[in-house]
Amino acid sequence: MKKRSPVQVRNLAWLIREPSATNLPPGLTGDEWAIPLTQSCLALVDEGDVGWLSAWNWQAQVPETSQQIRAFRIERHGSRRQKIFMHRQLLDAQPEQEVDHRDQHKLWNYGIVDNRRHNLRITTKSQNHANERKREGCSSRYKGVWWNRRLNKWQVAIRSEGKRRHPGLFTSELAAAQAYNDAHTNHFPGISEGLNRLEVA
Repeated sequence: MKKRSPVQVRNLAWLIREPSATNLPPGLTGDEWAIPLTQSCLALVDEGDVGWLSAWNWQAQVPETSQQIRAFRIERHGSRRQKIFMHRQLLDAQPEQEVDHRDQHKLWNYGIVDNRRHNLRITTKSQNHANERKREGCSSRYKGVWWNRRLNKWQVAIRSEGKRRHPGLFTSELAAAQAYNDAHTNHFPGISEGLNRLEVA
């Protein structure tokens, strides 16, 4: 596999996933460093990490069921192949630990994963899931909320420490979203990125 050299974002022909666009993705200045991946994707990294990370060829894993990208490399141990993820290697994560992307993979549409250190944090499995974005195709515009047809009310659920918890039923979708936020704050203090943005008329 041909090795890909790191580049600065401003030197790329933008945009990877939206070639008709002329501006940089939101939040980027062009001074960021990126390591090219397969599938026309990029991994943003800190300048101090560019050199040693460039010792390997990195690939892109783009699951069909989730809006995120993971950068990985293959390490061979005899006949065995091991997949090493860049974000886990950056934080030297242990097998029982998970690494969360604070930005919820917001640059996914541009073919970018942000693996800069300020965007990564060690979490438990529950904390990592708490920061996931709302899934597509749900009956509510809010995370953790759905319409219960049988009871004719908005229902709320949140998973914490392996248990599914139900804060209640509500006639108002907005009230249900607020209940989810309250439960999220109670169970996952300090992880505010997973909160619903409430749309008050």
